[in-house]
Amino acid sequence: MNIVKVTTVKEARKILRNLNQLESVYFFGSCQVKKFSSGRYAIGPKPEDDDSDPMTDYSAWCYGWREGMILNELKRDLKIA
Repeated sequence: MNIVKVTTVKEARKILRNLNQLESVYFFGSCQVKKFSSGRYAIGPKPEDDDSDPMTDYSAWCYGWREGMILNELKRDLKIA
């Protein structure tokens, strides 16, 4: 998993779009994101709070997120524009 610290929405969008299928990234201070298919993501808790497997445990992860939804979450959590 990659750990990134972003300061703009543009950086976050670029990172999301460059993810390969089943690759994940941790946006430092916010959440983990795993890409499942073109335009479909799962969002999960911070790694230190995560005791689940995103492929088998559905309690900690939310599936079916789109890029815009994740960017809005990052804007709110990280206070970026």
